[in-house]
Amino acid sequence: MDEITIDGVTFNVGIIKVQRKIRIDSVGLGTTLDGDNHYLDKGSYCDYVVTFNTKRCNVSEYDALVEILSDKSTHECTMPYAQGTISGKYRVGALNDSIVSNFRNFRRWSSLQVTFEALSYYKVAE
Repeated sequence: MDEITIDGVTFNVGIIKVQRKIRIDSVGLGTTLDGDNHYLDKGSYCDYVVTFNTKRCNVSEYDALVEILSDKSTHECTMPYAQGTISGKYRVGALNDSIVSNFRNFRRWSSLQVTFEALSYYKVAE
């Protein structure tokens, strides 16, 4: 996957690594006399940590990506899922990058890593 869509804007920045984390939301119903714990599953969230290929994108596209991600905490995003994509509302939990070169006030950033926390279920328990 070479592009990501955030708030309707597609960025062709290249993606080096995607880490996916599934969180199952459930309510504890308690422990029965036999010692078993019981839960009622409500749904599943799909969170992501994405590392972008900052060497592949041009400076203005990189700056635009960082600006849109740091503008507000929640975004509509299209992310990779299985062999396709999944769209939903995500919260930016963290955004990290570092300067790899700085020459005459021209900065080259690298290792942009963004944590996206899902705000809505992608699967609802039956």
